[in-house]
Amino acid sequence: MSGSLSSSVSSSRSYCATWVKRFPSDDDVLNDRANSSLTEIQKEKLSHFFSHVFDMDRDDIISVQDFESLTERIRHFSDWSTNSGDYLVLEQVQQGFIETFIHPLKPDTSSEAESLPPIDINKLFLSIEDWLWFWGLLLEGIKSYHELPIWLQYFPKVIFNAINKSGTGIITRDELSAFYSSVMGFSAQRVGEILDKAYRAMTANGDYKLNYSLYRLCFANFLLGRFPNGPGQYVFGCAIKEPATFPIDYTAMNAKPEDLECFSLLERASSNRSSIIV
Repeated sequence: MSGSLSSSVSSSRSYCATWVKRFPSDDDVLNDRANSSLTEIQKEKLSHFFSHVFDMDRDDIISVQDFESLTERIRHFSDWSTNSGDYLVLEQVQQGFIETFIHPLKPDTSSEAESLPPIDINKLFLSIEDWLWFWGLLLEGIKSYHELPIWLQYFPKVIFNAINKSGTGIITRDELSAFYSSVMGFSAQRVGEILDKAYRAMTANGDYKLNYSLYRLCFANFLLGRFPNGPGQYVFGCAIKEPATFPIDYTAMNAKPEDLECFSLLERASSNRSSIIV
């Protein structure tokens, strides 16, 4: 398994390098492709992924250290040894993220003097704009989970195993709560606000057990779902902001008869009032 992951990471790195180097004079074309391939809902979910999974210090950038930090948080939460199979897969997933999102940031020095010092990848930083740009190209044209890079396909499996600490094969409500608190760093109040809604969404209101097959579908919906209301928005908390409640004007209910002209449909044409009244 690790050999398959390693080859996938290497090919992913070459693919990403191609994004940066293949069309050096066509940046606008690449930007248009990346920006148009993601819907606003996908951008919102992936922005949440950036801010609440990796950018835990809230400095609006991601570095190698942030990817390593997630790996360590998951390992500590799951109490995995550094020799365990799950941890070794997690390290490969971490390397996939780094080679996909950090390595392409290195400038192309192939035409410059060989005496230039090597680039320290620990000093490369990814902005949220870069993050969305790379995701736009990575997900462009992908219709199913199985078309994703192999290392990314392994990511939900290792997350599932981390959450399901009991080893039963079914994530319970309490296990999801512990993941939100310990790995995501949500406060008890925030967990209380989203937990029931999240667990209902991910289990179809309790009709199904949250096994790996269902969790993988939720993860696929998180990345590939182009519209709101999918269960994937709860994989890493609540990734889509709930719309603000539409304000209702109750003035007409308490108005005197002589003051009702401005609320009358028959008189609307002659009224200056333009707001919607319920």
